[in-house]
Amino acid sequence: MAEHCVVCNARGINLDPAEFEIDEFHRFEGNSDPEDQSIVYAISSKSGDIKGVLVNAYGPDASSLTQEMVRKLATH
Repeated sequence: MAEHCVVCNARGINLDPAEFEIDEFHRFEGNSDPEDQSIVYAISSKSGDIKGVLVNAYGPDASSLTQEMVRKLATH
């Protein structure tokens, strides 16, 4: 994750929020600490040629992102 985009180092590309879809997501919470939360996204490029997994903290510990990225990820 970068502030303005999702970075794919393996292919040397960056996907801005308009270029990818969230196909599926799952939220996880720690057993002993409810604030220990993360969210896993299955994402793909709109062209369908790139698929991947994005993991981020959930809630107040989430990475600092642009509003555009927050809106894209928060819809799920």
